[in-house]
Amino acid sequence: MSDPGPASDTPASAGVSEALAAPLWAVAEAVQDGVVCSDLRGTITLWMGGAETLFGWSSQEILGRSLAVLVPERLRSAYLAAFAHAAEGRRSDLVGAGVIEVEGLRRDGTAFPAELTLSRGSAHGQPFLVGIVRDISSRRSAEVELALARTRFRSAFEHAATGMTMTSPAGRFLAVNAAFCALVGRTQDDLSELAFSDITHPADQEDDLHHVTRMAAGEVDHVPIAKRYLRPGGEVVWVEGNVSLVRDEHGRPQHYLTQVIDVSERRRAASELERSNAELDQLAAVAAHDLNAPLRIVEGFLRLLEGRAGDALDADARRFVSEALGGARRMRDLIEALLGYARVGGDAVRREAVELGRVAAEAEGALAGAIRGRGVRVRVDALPTVRGDPALLRQVLQNLLGNAVIHADAVDPVVTVSARGTPEAWEIAVADNGPGVPDDLRATAFDLFARGEGGGTGLGLAICRRAVERHGGHIWIAEGTRGADLRFTLPR
Repeated sequence: MSDPGPASDTPASAGVSEALAAPLWAVAEAVQDGVVCSDLRGTITLWMGGAETLFGWSSQEILGRSLAVLVPERLRSAYLAAFAHAAEGRRSDLVGAGVIEVEGLRRDGTAFPAELTLSRGSAHGQPFLVGIVRDISSRRSAEVELALARTRFRSAFEHAATGMTMTSPAGRFLAVNAAFCALVGRTQDDLSELAFSDITHPADQEDDLHHVTRMAAGEVDHVPIAKRYLRPGGEVVWVEGNVSLVRDEHGRPQHYLTQVIDVSERRRAASELERSNAELDQLAAVAAHDLNAPLRIVEGFLRLLEGRAGDALDADARRFVSEALGGARRMRDLIEALLGYARVGGDAVRREAVELGRVAAEAEGALAGAIRGRGVRVRVDALPTVRGDPALLRQVLQNLLGNAVIHADAVDPVVTVSARGTPEAWEIAVADNGPGVPDDLRATAFDLFARGEGGGTGLGLAICRRAVERHGGHIWIAEGTRGADLRFTLPR
């Protein structure tokens, strides 16, 4: 339909009374949406608000023209038919239909998506149409981008080589991919009727609840996991991966996204290696026990010799006996350290709540003699409660504290035990104000039989490393600090 062109004698408020035009003008000027009025034939009589910016027509250019110029050519017939129905008082898909999405046309010929609210009114017996137009190009682009992002995510989710799931805050499966179905030996239909706890090994359910509770409370937004799933026949599948919590626009938990890989073969290999190591540890323990027996005999006879024939021995002989006894004591200490190292690797690691503050106090009490003897000031900051094996953690803190007591400053010895938290782990530090660890010893400090200037068995730090690693943490010597600053982590 052709544009009738401007009507030069049509005022800006034609068809609208002055009483109505004034408030309409004030309202329209206060909004950014385009406000357009026309008579029932579709002739534009009022052009206000953001209409000029939206369509590119000034009020002088547009007044008197047909509404058809604001609509793409292919839609004009339908729009004008709707206006005609409104003029006749018949039902229209445009007039009085509330907010509808339409396509507008700018003066430069570009089309854009818009929201239109078109109403019929009357002033002093003169009917008119008033439309409010809002450009929704940005929103439509965002919707398209969101749809593309959802499509990409869905494709990545469905075709990922790793097992992926979406579960509700209550733990029900909302979506699973093919890789996860293959991993747990169940179909998507099977899993849609289940919660993740239904296929989780009973021994891992407490850890799962702990992780979910922390995420829901906002402490962390994702956690690494290592757990077991159960296939329908009872077969155990070990997995490792990550769980993250997705929240809605109000910050409420929406769903959990889990990504896991099957590590059963790796676990089996690790278990076999652990079994082999346990056999070696047992062998070391037996050997150490068997070595202790003849050592006690040698030490006993040396003491008898020293006691009964001491006066008859010359100075060299007494020195020989003394050195032999010293060697026997060092051998006994080494054997005890070997037994300690074997015990760290032998038993399963217990997982229970451990108050590190109490453990540190027990370690300090066990070392009270050495602490008093050197006049060491020990400061223990607030320490957290962690999940772990109390016996192993006590051994770690006692070894590190004992090491720090030995190497603290000779004049004013100070040892500090402190902790700091990250979303994934607790970091514990035991530091002294001594000369520190020489650079050439840092790389091997945690190796078996690594000895510094303080002597010792060379197994204390090796035991610490083994115990910490069995908890899933790591231990190291911090850089850039005065004295020795040894730190280790424990997963939350």
